[in-house]
Order: sequence, then C-alpha cells, then structure tokens
Amino acid sequence: MIIGGLLKKLGMTFLLFLSSWGVGYGIMLHTSNWGPINRDPAAVRQIYDFSNLSGTDLTDAMKKRIISGSTVIRKNQSLGVELGHFAMAKITGEKTLACQEFQKVIFRFEAEGMAIGGERPAMEVEGACEFSEDMTKISPIFIPVDKVLAEKPADGEFQYREGKPVTIRVHGMPSEWPTRWLLTSVRLSNSSEQRELLINSDEVSEILGRPMMVYFK
Repeated sequence: MIIGGLLKKLGMTFLLFLSSWGVGYGIMLHTSNWGPINRDPAAVRQIYDFSNLSGTDLTDAMKKRIISGSTVIRKNQSLGVELGHFAMAKITGEKTLACQEFQKVIFRFEAEGMAIGGERPAMEVEGACEFSEDMTKISPIFIPVDKVLAEKPADGEFQYREGKPVTIRVHGMPSEWPTRWLLTSVRLSNSSEQRELLINSDEVSEILGRPMMVYFK
C-alpha cells in the first residue's frame, strides 16, 4: 500500500511537470515565432528598403527618408518629432533595420528670433532609436514641454525618465524659455561603433522645401 501510494504521487507529479512544461513551451514557441516577425527587415515596405544601395547613394536615400517621413506630434503636454524609418544592409551584406544599427536619435534646435551675445540659445534632445509597429517610422522623441517650462532657464542637462526616457541639454539660455525652435540637425548615432548619420539644417530645408520649426506654445 505504501509503495502504491508513493507511485501514485510520483505519477501525479510527473503529469503536473508535463503539463507545466507544455504550457511553458507553447508560450516560448509563440514568443519566438512572434518576436522576429516584428523585427524582420523584409517586412519593411519595398520603397523603404535600401539594402541594395551603398556609399553616397545609400547616405542620400537614408537622409531623404528620415526627413521626408518626419512629423511633429503633440500629445497631451508633450511635443514629439517622428522620423522616417528604413531597412539597409550591413557591411557583411546582411539586411538590417536603421534602429538596429543606430541606438540614439539626437535633435539639435536653435531658438528662433533670439540671440544672446550674438549666439542663439541651443537645445539638444536625445532619445532611443526605436521603430513603430509598422516599422516605417522611428518612434517620436517627446519633449515634456510642461516640465521643461517649469524648470528655471539655465545652461545644463535635464533628464526625464517617465515613459520613454529623454535627455535635454541647453546652452546660452536667456532669463525666460524660448518657445520657437528651429531644427538645425538630426543625428542617428551608434556610439559603440563610433559612427553616425548627420543631417544638417540645409539638408532638412532642401528635403522638406522649408525649415522645420517646433513651438512650445
């Protein structure tokens, strides 16, 4: 009787193990099948696939796509800039995504219609390079305008960690926050490999047909 009861308990334990393993394996299989789909460069629309380009042709196509796909977004008390996303090729020839090759997006702005000692106040906004669900856009980097305007205007760095983290660096600040800002450059940066893609203000204006402005108010 003792042996029979022990075998019965072992049998139940084994069945519970198999059941738990089956559920865990199912979740793992579902996740592993789902994950790569959302990061598969082949899922990017063909017109945004630059994996067949190299050199100057690739650089020009990347810059044009980033800026032509840009949008200024207002969300609650925050202001964001969204950029165009694309697929490209690594040096090895393997297809990859822009936000897999570049980890950071850095915007540089200068205050419009204002200068202190002949120098315009400048603002640098840095956030992570992350693509949207359809992979045709780089997710917007949001400036928490209400929180920025609540800060005392001064040169320095401000870090905001709620939601999507963003770092803001300002220089040449007057006694009051400027509210009109001209985009003077966009950088996609890969610090680990010490490379970046830089788009200056002239290129922004040429691609858009106008300068890009953002307004705090």
